[in-house]
Amino acid sequence: MRKALEDGTPWDLELPLVTARGRDIWVRAQGEVEFDGEVPVRIAGAFQDISERRRLTQALEDKERFVRQVTDALPVRIAYMDRALRFQFVNQAHCDRFGRPREQVQGHTLNELTGRANDAQLLARVQDVLDGTDQHFEYDEVDGAGTRRFEVRLIPDVDGNGQVQGFYSIGIDITQRSATERALRERTAIIENTTDFVVQTDARGQLTYLNPAARVLLGIAADGSIDGLNFRTFNTDETNRNFSEVILPIVHRDGVWAGESTCYDAQRNVVPMSQIVIAHRDDQGQVTRYSAVMRDISVQQRARAQMARQAATLRSVTEAIPASVAVVGRDLRYRFVNPAFERWVDSTRDQIVGSTIAEVVGAQEYERNRSWVERVLAGEPVRFERSYEIRGDASHIAVDYIPLWVEDGSVDGYVAVLQDISHHKLEEVRLLQLAQRDALTGLLNRAGFEQQIEQAVAAGNGSGLALLYVDLDHFKPVNDRYGHPAGDEVLQLFAQRLSALVRSSDVVARLGGDEFAILLVGVREASLARRLADKVIAAAQAPFTVAGHVM
Repeated sequence: MRKALEDGTPWDLELPLVTARGRDIWVRAQGEVEFDGEVPVRIAGAFQDISERRRLTQALEDKERFVRQVTDALPVRIAYMDRALRFQFVNQAHCDRFGRPREQVQGHTLNELTGRANDAQLLARVQDVLDGTDQHFEYDEVDGAGTRRFEVRLIPDVDGNGQVQGFYSIGIDITQRSATERALRERTAIIENTTDFVVQTDARGQLTYLNPAARVLLGIAADGSIDGLNFRTFNTDETNRNFSEVILPIVHRDGVWAGESTCYDAQRNVVPMSQIVIAHRDDQGQVTRYSAVMRDISVQQRARAQMARQAATLRSVTEAIPASVAVVGRDLRYRFVNPAFERWVDSTRDQIVGSTIAEVVGAQEYERNRSWVERVLAGEPVRFERSYEIRGDASHIAVDYIPLWVEDGSVDGYVAVLQDISHHKLEEVRLLQLAQRDALTGLLNRAGFEQQIEQAVAAGNGSGLALLYVDLDHFKPVNDRYGHPAGDEVLQLFAQRLSALVRSSDVVARLGGDEFAILLVGVREASLARRLADKVIAAAQAPFTVAGHVM
């Protein structure tokens, strides 16, 4: 204000205010000082309540951040493609797939990103989803790292008129489920600040003043005359009816009206407006003129539509994915859960949302995970695994906790993503067993035998171990005379004889070829090992009957 009084500089500010009723609001203040020569004679200005715009902006940013954090944390590929098969949204998993940042993936086709023609089978699936049919299938993806198999779901995006605008794509790497890791963000909407338009009319609605922004909007030159122009000329028919039936009666009664309307710009395009209308009265209380302060809210309307679209996208994604997803606040109460999480805890969303972790999963389970919860609420993303027994079967769950950051840099809660990795664990055990077993005899191989020795030593049994090394003599002539199948059967029979000689705590292994080894555990006297060695020699010397031949 001092600056304006000193040199006439106008002001345009956004300020927090407290109303007479104690309500906190945000306003945009604009104005200027009018001078007579160098003497200020009048201050003219206007205030616009922008609380709703700021609330919408914050809500959009919160929803945006929420969607990005959820989808980027999921160990799946999530995308939205339009009818031209261009990516309009991708999560971090897709960025990792192409080795490009998000802005270099969105807007491009798969063909453009890979440089390869699209798979004919995949294109047929895409055409079916664009015809409005959900697709659920598996396919092999070949890249520089090899071949990976994906489970894919394509979901059509149908508008209010029943037209398919594009489709959602969800791909789960079923080759390496537990190894998949994503750290992703969703599209952000940039809300542009718009200028305000100030209009004054006489009591009949004839224009008496337009500020520069309003002149630009209406296509009137800065020095152009506005004599004879009525503000109704620039309003839509709907706004003029609203003025007559609603706005003017309220303005005459209360002195001010605030709401939304529409007007035409210079090209006769309809522009949605947030508007304040003020009635100015003379000393006798008669209305002599009106002032209107308007703001283009096209951005806010687009933001509302985008917020609704993001909400629909979030619902579609979380409804379709097999992972369990939950959002927990700092008060340790659930804010959101998806259907998979409902099934996992065997409760409905209405029962879960608003309840504490301990109330939903039980105090014992909460205490089991408490240290991880404390770490994520301190701002640290955490990952761990849990094992459960469900209806007598072991279940293994991979858990990700992702901090939910808010604008001021604090953690407002966290996103929990739970993925069933039971199949992977079983496969891991199976592969480990295969790697440590001799395929011919079923005995441990060299790797498995060495691991058993290491485990016995680590368990403190090193001083009570005995090792027998067995090499079959004259085995090669058996192969040469009777053939390898007969030799294999001899090895199998000998392995059975060795296994029958030892205790359940001892270990028998085939080291390779005709070489075997025995590990005796808990041996107090060397004589025990010698006696067993004698039995092994006797077992080797006993006849072998193979294919009708006695050897």
